[in-house]
Amino acid sequence: MFWETKSDVHNELVARSIRRNRFLEIPQYLHTCDNLDLPEHDKFGKLRQYFDMLNEFFGKNSKYLLTSNISIDETMVPYYGKHSTTQHIHGKPIRFVYKLWSVCTPSGYLIHFIPYEGPKANQLPMKDSIGLGAAVVLNLLHKLPKDIDHYSLYFDNFFIGLPLLDILLEMGHAGTGTIRENRTEKCPLPGMTTVLLH
Repeated sequence: MFWETKSDVHNELVARSIRRNRFLEIPQYLHTCDNLDLPEHDKFGKLRQYFDMLNEFFGKNSKYLLTSNISIDETMVPYYGKHSTTQHIHGKPIRFVYKLWSVCTPSGYLIHFIPYEGPKANQLPMKDSIGLGAAVVLNLLHKLPKDIDHYSLYFDNFFIGLPLLDILLEMGHAGTGTIRENRTEKCPLPGMTTVLLH
């Protein structure tokens, strides 16, 4: 977008420093690890060190924007090549993607992300007992800075379930999200689609 002519996105410093095509060419030759020493079962082994570096950087700088209100969601990264972790999601604007689990501030600042490697690869604690979405929330919760004791987490219906809300409440955190009817565990919620625990 720095090379676009629109005044709200054009960046003269970047546009004059490097051609757009050259900038897009650089990642083809950028390697972040030794291909002869890749982790055996890590589908993102070639990028893992880079991901760890980014997460460390995001975490350190989150103190400037840190708030107790945190959003946890999926981030879709467009990709049309062949890789075992790419997904086709029918009906979405971006249909061929890598999926990242992301935790962000209300202003959109990314604090931490975890790439999704498929149902068998992501071995998260408690996944079998509370489900993948809830396990992702708890995993990302542990990645948040410890400066704040009480977080209010916001997520969509993929993540939420009553067991997750119970665990968050026990930990001293709040959770808000739209809940699917099949996850209410027969709790009567006539006319309600949102559960808010404080």
